[in-house]
Amino acid sequence: PIGLDYYHIKIDMANDGVNRSTGVTYPKLYLTNTKSTGGSNIRASQNIPFELVHPNVQHVLFNGTNVTAAVRTVSGTSIDSSGTSFSDKGFDNVRLNEDNYLSDSRIVASKVNETNKLTNEVFPGKKSFTMTLDLTTENTLLSPIIDLDRVSCIFVSNRVNNAVTNFATDDRVSTIDGDPSAFTYVTDDVSLEFNATSLKVRFAAYINILSDVRVLYSISNSRDDDPVYYPFPGYDNIDLNGNIINDANNNGRPDASYVKTDVLESEDVPFRDYEFTIDNLPSFKYFSIKVIGNSTNQAYPPRIKEFSAIALA
Repeated sequence: PIGLDYYHIKIDMANDGVNRSTGVTYPKLYLTNTKSTGGSNIRASQNIPFELVHPNVQHVLFNGTNVTAAVRTVSGTSIDSSGTSFSDKGFDNVRLNEDNYLSDSRIVASKVNETNKLTNEVFPGKKSFTMTLDLTTENTLLSPIIDLDRVSCIFVSNRVNNAVTNFATDDRVSTIDGDPSAFTYVTDDVSLEFNATSLKVRFAAYINILSDVRVLYSISNSRDDDPVYYPFPGYDNIDLNGNIINDANNNGRPDASYVKTDVLESEDVPFRDYEFTIDNLPSFKYFSIKVIGNSTNQAYPPRIKEFSAIALA
């Protein structure tokens, strides 16, 4: 699998020498330990993933003139999704010197991938990113001015994946360093003047049909304890009286079930209030909250605002 910060390389053990992949003539060959090799001769090509493009084009407009822009892009694949890379996404109109949100992952491909994956018939010059500028005027003696020495693009990719499928049973979410989720927010330890036995977390969030948010808590009576995070119960693990049905099935969902929005926009999105509650905890002096977001499309990460956490006696 490919992650946000890593990928794997498969080495062919059947070519360029004795076949060591079958174990017939010689035993199968494996890499058994970690070594550093290659030195300055090793090179890794890199694609630049993005879901937002900010074209910086310094220009001057006069009365009756205008400049419009469009970008032609190549598809990428969001982490933990089944999308296809290196497909033509056509042209998208963009605003100059502003953030422009895209509907899915795109890439500026490495030179070797442009050469091997793209065709001149579809992509002139085998370029994976093209920006066109359309200059218009109402006066044939007057034109907009573009400073070609100050033209660039900023590409932004959201750090979100969908690495955890069961928050009730996956022990990796109980830690910070071992959690495979790319979208995590962890509060500092909160010190209470008086011990508490309940926690409540509230925030407003944009969560669509492609994304999700889970909330976990850590409690202790000593600041020196290593935090261990447990999911809030979730609406599907609470009975009609508000009691937890089975502690082993706590999954970090909110107290109430909501129909996720099907609004797949990036600029003007609807926010909804969410609440997470757990009662009858062992008495604690310190607590910390961990929020995990996931999405199968990096163009649509969860968005959270107005966060608050309350400890109750």
